[in-house]
Amino acid sequence: MNQKAWNIRVARHKAWEQIVTNSEHTLSRRPTWRQQHGSYELQCVRYAYFEELEYISSRDVWIRCYSANGLCAVAQFNEWRVESSLDLEDFWHAADGVSSQSETFATIIIENWPDYDPPFDYGNAVHFDRLVVRSEADPDRMALKLIARGIEREFMRRASVLLLCAFPLEFENEGPDEPERANFLFARRRRAMLRRYQSVLGLRHVQWGVGRKYGWMWRPLRYCPEPVRRNLIAGPTL
Repeated sequence: MNQKAWNIRVARHKAWEQIVTNSEHTLSRRPTWRQQHGSYELQCVRYAYFEELEYISSRDVWIRCYSANGLCAVAQFNEWRVESSLDLEDFWHAADGVSSQSETFATIIIENWPDYDPPFDYGNAVHFDRLVVRSEADPDRMALKLIARGIEREFMRRASVLLLCAFPLEFENEGPDEPERANFLFARRRRAMLRRYQSVLGLRHVQWGVGRKYGWMWRPLRYCPEPVRRNLIAGPTL
């Protein structure tokens, strides 16, 4: 194993440790639901909504996957509930106050769906924020497939759309621009993620704007209208 490959392996392990550490508060909570799949088990922890602005609220949802070898995958979601009568710009302002990733999530919704037919008319919008898999605890490579089942169970009845950014967490500290241009391993890893998410999670590529530039993907859940290209530049006019 060359030095670069070793560094990536170490970075993946650090990404696993970080998200497990950040989710320690969920590990001690009683699951909202659990589901057995042979030697694997899915557990979901759903938090209460927090009001970001009037008529706009969000909450964290965690789905954990266990194998006979212990915890093998952790997925973190941020679920947004927005009154359908509100302008999407209000949603952008609320998301901007949460994190840069939430702001990008809101920007992509604004760039791809018009105010007269937004996803929120049909249900909540789900940001699939982070996913880490501990491959040595997932010998059958079932974790992502089971996370997909967990998404169906948890969100299908109340959510309209799910979006995620296919960004390898082992490159997180390097930033998205430089590795994409100059780092072959980053580009190869992202292509592999895009293919696997499309195959296993049923996700589609965002075709334009910020979403296309940074490798975002989307899929309808209960129902979501098809994206419509809009002439917007990285968020609303402030």
